[in-house]
Amino acid sequence: MTNIEIRAYHCDGFGHVNNARWLELFDEARWQFWQDRDYAWFKNQQLAIVSSRIEIDYLRPAITGDSISITSTWEAFEPRAAWLTQTATRNGKPLASARVKLAVLGPDSPRALDLAGELLEKLR
Repeated sequence: MTNIEIRAYHCDGFGHVNNARWLELFDEARWQFWQDRDYAWFKNQQLAIVSSRIEIDYLRPAITGDSISITSTWEAFEPRAAWLTQTATRNGKPLASARVKLAVLGPDSPRALDLAGELLEKLR
C-alpha cells in the first residue's frame, strides 16, 4: 500500500485532483509496488516493466490535504502481459480505480517477453 498526501498542484481549478494527475498518483504507487518486490533483479537483468494500457474509473473527488491510500494487486497473468488493479481510497471509501496492463521487455528486443518461469515468479 502507498500513502500519498494530495497537494495543491495535484488539483485543478475546481479544487479536486485532475484526471491527468490520477495517472501520476497511480504511477507513484506502482513504483512503490516494485520497490516492495525484487525490483533490483529486473534492473540487473536489464528488463523494463512497461505499461501498455491504463483504464481509470473516477468515483469520488479528492482534494488538497486528503491522505489517500493506493493498493496494487495482481488481477491476471497472460502469456506476455499482466494486469494490475489499483484502488485509491480515503478513509476506506474508493476514490478511483485503475486497471493497468503491463509487459516486460528485454534488452535485445522491443517485443514483450513470455511471463513464465523465474520471470513470472519475480513478478508475483
